Amino acid sequence: MYVDKEIKDSIGYIWLNRPRTNSLSHTLLEELLEAVTAFDAEDEITAVVLSSRLPFGFSGGLDLGSFYVSGEHELTGSNVYKAVYLTFQINRKIVSSDKILIAVLSGPVIGSAASIAFSCDIRIADSGAWFWLPDPQYGGLLADGGLEMLTRHIGNSRACTLALTNDRINADRAFSMGLLYRLFNRENLQQEAVKLAKRISEYSKNTLSLSKKIINKNVLESFEDKMLKQVLVSEDMIKRLSDYTSVK
Repeated sequence: MYVDKEIKDSIGYIWLNRPRTNSLSHTLLEELLEAVTAFDAEDEITAVVLSSRLPFGFSGGLDLGSFYVSGEHELTGSNVYKAVYLTFQINRKIVSSDKILIAVLSGPVIGSAASIAFSCDIRIADSGAWFWLPDPQYGGLLADGGLEMLTRHIGNSRACTLALTNDRINADRAFSMGLLYRLFNRENLQQEAVKLAKRISEYSKNTLSLSKKIINKNVLESFEDKMLKQVLVSEDMIKRLSDYTSVK
């Protein structure tokens, strides 16, 4: 089990808990989708807190090292496709859920892990959190809903800055862009997330749910299947992914 979940005092808790870096394997993504889906069906909860159990931070993104199979272009593409589609399903479930999801971010928030954070309703972080969308480097495509959510949050110009330059941005810059609700000290981060979840839980569930539906209307309705496949069949992606995973 790489994802832990619990309900306590009418708040749902989801923890990523895969040793070392919380890299997003197929199994972790399937467990996360199951957890988000299960909490969406729980009438007793209004808010869900998504965080990491690891001191490493939130997540190093897709487990590309295990998805890449030397000499097996089709299998490699299939592995990456499955992971991206699973992430899209998670993100679509988050944005369509009646629950308010709070992402608690520290350390690295990379690639599809950032997409999941962007899909949450509220993001808080410590000063050591940083974001990176490395797809231009390894030849992938963030077709999991992350680009759409990023654009909605910060607009086209700033989304281009993150998606096209391969820049890494720290928590202060992410906060100034509007990606983060609040910054806290790391030792207080989880406690502040719980306080926020409890405060939200005191509000009208109906108002929260309907407000979220209006805000997220027409979001992530379709998966960019053709664009992703166009990337995955390219020799450029295989070469870049081989170089990227050997360095990483």
